[in-house]
Amino acid sequence: MNTAIHVLGHQGRMGSLTCAEIAARTDCVYSGDMESADVVIDFTRADATPDLLARAVRLHKPYVCCVTGLDPAPLRATSEIVPVLHAVNTSVSLAVFKRAVADIAASLRPHGYTVAIHDVHHAAKRDAPSGTALALGAAIGGPVSYTSERMGKVVGEHTVTFTGAHETIALRHAVTDRRVFARGALEAAIWLAKQPAGFYGMDDVLF
Repeated sequence: MNTAIHVLGHQGRMGSLTCAEIAARTDCVYSGDMESADVVIDFTRADATPDLLARAVRLHKPYVCCVTGLDPAPLRATSEIVPVLHAVNTSVSLAVFKRAVADIAASLRPHGYTVAIHDVHHAAKRDAPSGTALALGAAIGGPVSYTSERMGKVVGEHTVTFTGAHETIALRHAVTDRRVFARGALEAAIWLAKQPAGFYGMDDVLF
């Protein structure tokens, strides 16, 4: 049976891309309202999410939140009632990248290596560092320095640099098409619709 997905912010850039991806798939359908949906994807704004989240709880709908700059505490509280997945970046390869840099950091930190994360995004992006940069830093743990650039129409680039006394390792992840995020959000939504109440991330979907 196809998963019915309601997209909050469906007229926005990411919401419209996600709706287009739904139309191209055979394992899910678009639901025009939250009431008839199996799962909800939120591509709105941090100031809109609390009210939308409360409505999802009333309707007992699984909730995929892709909003940046959000306090995760209300999401965690809600996850005791309905399944909630919070992912500021739904790229499948980013989840693998995050695991890789966390493993490298664990190996190099005892040898005195420092860690820096640099993110580059389009000129209209407001938050800096990006939510993805902060998520990478949280996965790495320990002291991390952050720098950011906002220019042109860059979708998203993140470089993690490990610096030792006489050598450097730099790993870079770049997204060139926002459809990557739409496809990842749909994978997350289809997966979440089958889960019990709990707080999840992309790692749970993929690994």
